[in-house]
Amino acid sequence: MLFGVSFFQLVCGIKASGSWWWKRVGGALRVAIDFVVTPFLIFDLFSVFKKINYVEGWSQTKLVASYNFRYTFIKSIGLPVVLLASFFWPLVQDFRLIDSYTIKKGSTEKEKLTNSMNFDSFQVFRSERFRFKTFSSLMNKRFSLFPDFEIISVENKKRFIPYLSIYDGQSKKIGYLKLRKRILLLDILSRGQIGNPLFKNRYPELYKIINKDRKSFERRPFKNSVTKNSGLINKRAQEEMINLVRSSFELGKRSLYRHVISNGPFIRGYIELRKILKRLVRPGAIPEVDFIEIGNHTFIRFVQRFETESSFQKSHIETLIPLGTHNSLVLEFGWDKDLGSALTRNNFRRTFLAQSEWSFDYYNFFDFPELEADMTTFQIIDKLSTGKLEGDSKNVMEEFLHRFYYDNIRTAYKKEDQTLIQFLKDNLSRLSKVWNIKSEGIFVEQMEEMVNALKADDKKYFNL
Repeated sequence: MLFGVSFFQLVCGIKASGSWWWKRVGGALRVAIDFVVTPFLIFDLFSVFKKINYVEGWSQTKLVASYNFRYTFIKSIGLPVVLLASFFWPLVQDFRLIDSYTIKKGSTEKEKLTNSMNFDSFQVFRSERFRFKTFSSLMNKRFSLFPDFEIISVENKKRFIPYLSIYDGQSKKIGYLKLRKRILLLDILSRGQIGNPLFKNRYPELYKIINKDRKSFERRPFKNSVTKNSGLINKRAQEEMINLVRSSFELGKRSLYRHVISNGPFIRGYIELRKILKRLVRPGAIPEVDFIEIGNHTFIRFVQRFETESSFQKSHIETLIPLGTHNSLVLEFGWDKDLGSALTRNNFRRTFLAQSEWSFDYYNFFDFPELEADMTTFQIIDKLSTGKLEGDSKNVMEEFLHRFYYDNIRTAYKKEDQTLIQFLKDNLSRLSKVWNIKSEGIFVEQMEEMVNALKADDKKYFNL
């Protein structure tokens, strides 16, 4: 309506013939019709023979080329500008050019196991929910692991979200490890293909996997024939997944030239992928991004520091997303942001998480313990998150829970650890709401007696 032709036709030096007012009214009609019929090449074949095509004839607005100075200038200067803008407009977010992230690659130092260690204090910890197993003494019992729950309301119903609470008996610091959500990573990575005809050449193995039937990568029962570190996605594709994610976060106004040289000028897919991954972290604090190897797997890590914390969210949060698998997770590792918490956090990662073997593509990876002595906190979290307790596993869990909390409360009173005593009061108050729903009978009565004795500081109940 303004120029009588589309903007790109104007840039190319094309104008419409006819009267002033019909060029605009008929031109708008022509552009609208052209949008519909352009895929059918027959309508444009007459242009090859220098004859007016159907759309120009219907609208009575014949297009002609102009060679005057004004159109020559627009064509020579404006066309390259428009082409460059069409490639690089995704870099503009909120009316400013986005910055790149400085990406580091780190690894978690493992605790060195020597013959001089007392391996009687070591134990194998397994978790279906977190999908890993590890071998640790918890720094010779310095750390204590407790089942914990967020209690939220969904459509007027209470929902229990289990997580792991971590207590450091030396520094008196408390942290947590949470599973915030499960994600299908190939669906997210497929966004990297958007508007990028070079994607297949840049990431050939990943391209094959992304465009393969997703059923090939669904989780499946574990079998003994599955070897350590094996997964449903081959090593080369895993490396390309990491490279794609890395390139999307390193892309910015300062690294644009380097990115174009390495990956080509089509950047929209990289920006789209980065936006989706950033939505998986908690809002409210700008994250730092790096890649970290924890145990046998590579994670992208988002580190955030919040000004305040709540009952269920710490001020220093690391969001961990495993790469190299379709069946990925969003894990949250939370602590306070003071120096003591930083040291505690690193010690726990080094002595516990760094020994982990992760298994994201299989389920029923671990058998439920038959004996109470073989139970750990993780089996409690796994079972209480799946539904009603029943059978032998219910009896084993109830025996473990009663002994576990009774022993920890006695230890807290003996050490006069007021931080742990207060934590146990809060922790047991939340858990009591869970087992009142999940369990019944004498176990519930015994646990309620323990909770009441703890709240009343009744040390006689704990034989003290």
